[in-house]
This record gives sequence, C-alpha cells and structure tokens, in this order.
Amino acid sequence: MPKPLFVLVGDDVRMLAEANSLLGRIEFERGRSEAEASSEDWYEAAEGHFRRAAELFATEQNETGVGRVLASIGRLFIEQGRLPDAISELRKALHYLRGDIDIRLDFAWALLLAGQHQAALAEYTFVLDVAPENVTARLGRAQANVERGDAPSALSDIDEAIRRQPELASRTEVVSLLRQVLDQLEGQA
Repeated sequence: MPKPLFVLVGDDVRMLAEANSLLGRIEFERGRSEAEASSEDWYEAAEGHFRRAAELFATEQNETGVGRVLASIGRLFIEQGRLPDAISELRKALHYLRGDIDIRLDFAWALLLAGQHQAALAEYTFVLDVAPENVTARLGRAQANVERGDAPSALSDIDEAIRRQPELASRTEVVSLLRQVLDQLEGQA
C-alpha cells in the first residue's frame, strides 16, 4: 500500500476541514445565483466540499464541525428540492447539535415542504418552547397549522408574531399566510 505524500495532523486537519466547509458555502451561494442550468454544477461541487469537510471534522472528533457541515448539506438539498435527502441530513446534524435552533428550523421547514405537517408542527413547537420570541418558528408553526386545517391556531401564531415584530404585517408571505387563514375560516363559517 503506497504511503501518503504528506500527513495531516492536528490543526492541519481542522484547517483543511474549515477550508472545505468555506468552499462548500461559496459554491452553494454561486449555485443560488447562477442560471438554473448551471447551478447544479455548483451544487454538486458544494456537496463534495461539504462531504469532505464532514469527513475531516469526524477524524478530529469535532462534533460541532460535523453537525454544522451536515446542516449545510441539508440546506443545499432543500434548495435543490431534494426533501427526503434534506430531512435525512438535517436529522443527522441534529444528532450532533441537538440544541441548535437554526438547524431545527431548517429541519422543520424541510418537513413542512415535504408535507409532513404534524412532524413540522412538533419541531416548530419545540423551538417555541425554548425560544418563545422566535417569530420564524411562530410563522412556520402557523403555516403547518394552515396546512393541517387548523386556522384558529394559525391565526393565533400570526397575531403573536406580528405583536412581537409589527413590521411583519407588511411582508408579502405573512399577508399571504393570513389570507389562507381567512379563507379557511370563511369556509368553515
């Protein structure tokens, strides 16, 4: 078996992992900004860098690094519409970083997009139990409730989100969500 030309130790491995993670983020952002046809090449390159970074972080037993990179892969898969893959990667990331609210929010969003409304609702509720001021979780839970047909619960979350951040009332996606709630309520009347 041939010997490696060089051996990475300690900080070298960590720096290589960080460099791959950074390259993955750059490729991901480039993919987002490119035309549809060429974005897949950037996404493929990003995934490769992220996977290499995760492998390197794992050799260093850096669970935070592994979790962070797996979450990046999950976000990449959400962007690509690969929802089962996104859910899987984000679930793995949460194994390493259970308390990371941003990863949990991405996980909930992927579940919601995949039509797993009850599971998404549970994740958003988990975040709100820890961080009741989190309006992203509140609006996500409202969306999950709309999808489930629970307009009163959705309305309560939208109201609370706007109470906490009044500028949300003018955002297009919040107005659209509120219209969905009103449509459901009118349909029940």
